[in-house]
Amino acid sequence: MSDDAIHQPHDKLFKQGFGDPANAAGFLRHHFPAEVSDRID
Repeated sequence: MSDDAIHQPHDKLFKQGFGDPANAAGFLRHHFPAEVSDRID
């Protein structure tokens, strides 16, 4: 799906922020408790 097919701003933000696994993992590790974030691959 191209970025042009996404019309909702929040969807574009989510796709951009979580489209890269390293970015997603860093965000989740920062915002979740250690017992959850320790399970992130």
